[in-house]
Amino acid sequence: MSQQSFTNIVRQSHTGSIEHIDPPIELALGWKPRDQPIREHIRQQIQPPEVFAMYVSDTEERNFFYGYINEGQPVVVQKLAKFIQWKIDIKYDNYLLQPIMEPKIYQFLPITIYHTDLQGHPVMYLRANEANVSELKNLPQEVIEDYFTRTCIHLDKIKHCIREQSDYPMWRHTIVVDLKGIGFFGITKIKSTLKTLGDLLGTHFPETAHVIYIINADWKFRKMKSIFDFMFAERTRDKVQVIGSSYLEKLATNIPVENIPMDYGGQHQAPLQPGGIYLPKSELDIHYPHVTI
Repeated sequence: MSQQSFTNIVRQSHTGSIEHIDPPIELALGWKPRDQPIREHIRQQIQPPEVFAMYVSDTEERNFFYGYINEGQPVVVQKLAKFIQWKIDIKYDNYLLQPIMEPKIYQFLPITIYHTDLQGHPVMYLRANEANVSELKNLPQEVIEDYFTRTCIHLDKIKHCIREQSDYPMWRHTIVVDLKGIGFFGITKIKSTLKTLGDLLGTHFPETAHVIYIINADWKFRKMKSIFDFMFAERTRDKVQVIGSSYLEKLATNIPVENIPMDYGGQHQAPLQPGGIYLPKSELDIHYPHVTI
């Protein structure tokens, strides 16, 4: 789909108003012709070729290429090989067919995939302020990894649905992390848990963050943005915006206010259900079969 035709797509909000959807940034981030020879050379180093074709989509190949090419071709090869093995090990395509290891984890660290931003990217809300630290500490690491793996796979498959059903590129997502009431000591308590999510996204889903909002951040965090570096790969850190309690105006520059839940000052009335996936039908026509992480 061309950028011109994409800008003609409109969304009908629940208030009845019509709003244009911005062209997704992905339209300008496709493969560059000059990189094709390097791309083919990298492919030839990952054998057998049928395994590569089976486990790595064009979008994933593009993200690993541009995420790591500045570190050299051998790094891209290594990262792609590890990614393929990871998909094989976890049985990626069937992962979501298995029940979540610990359903109560939804309450211990609430995550919700809720609506889309102005460019059609799915938005993930992580309410770190409601984390039950004592319960999280008692959980085996594999349970926490399962929760985050499921979340990341859902985001990936939602974007795949958008690509398939709307015929335009989509591989990014927006993240909102709520730190209301959390000070420096509180961050240290959940640091290892948040780092698990950051490592998973950085290792297996590079180049997929669109914008990351850290809201309700203590003033000290806004002065020391680097305190959150542990959560994000270096190439992602410039996408992080640390905001205080007056965050709505900033969120609304990227997420339509009618798509923001009322919990965060928006107009959308659907509850922000822990562990929920809320993707209302729109002109983007997202038909996603799951309603929970």
